[in-house]
Amino acid sequence: MKKFLILLFILSVAFTRSHAQELVPDAQFSTLIGFLNEENWPEAAKLSEAILKKIPGNKQDDDAPAVIRYMHIISEAGLMYMGKLTKTEALKNVSGYIGHTIFSPSRYTSLKYGLNRIVSSDNKTDTLASSCTNRKGTDLYTSESIVPAHPITIDEFKSYDGKLFRIGGVLKSISVAGNMMPHFNIVIDKAILEPGDKQ
Repeated sequence: MKKFLILLFILSVAFTRSHAQELVPDAQFSTLIGFLNEENWPEAAKLSEAILKKIPGNKQDDDAPAVIRYMHIISEAGLMYMGKLTKTEALKNVSGYIGHTIFSPSRYTSLKYGLNRIVSSDNKTDTLASSCTNRKGTDLYTSESIVPAHPITIDEFKSYDGKLFRIGGVLKSISVAGNMMPHFNIVIDKAILEPGDKQ
């Protein structure tokens, strides 16, 4: 997990580049990735928010803004975890994303529970789960419930074990949980698992 954010945010962006250059210049993507890799949450939050504000309204749910939106959620979670924002402030900064598309970075599916993985719950696949932490795996930023747009059988999910997928879908809800370790609980509805990029 040490290289989690470094690897997976880069993989996430790699997919978007062919479609995103008109909306988000490569230089801004690269700078944002740098802030995320450094866990520089103040600058990552500021830049991701600025990028999103420049996206035309009719393009807000394209792939690139959906990726940036997720990055902004993680950045705000990092600020909240650090105590730089209150729970109320952090939630206010991201609650406007409800009803919009988000795309997570690529993550490995797993048949066993683990952080930064896509897992099933109690051998069921009507709702999957995932999470996002810092590089060391010590700071929890999101706990994610994923409701697939189309049914996934347990056998199908088992065939995904160890493979990379990105999660895309509509942000149905976002709330704050935890006192000692405050983080966002998010529900991603109408979700798809899209094969992720390989290293």
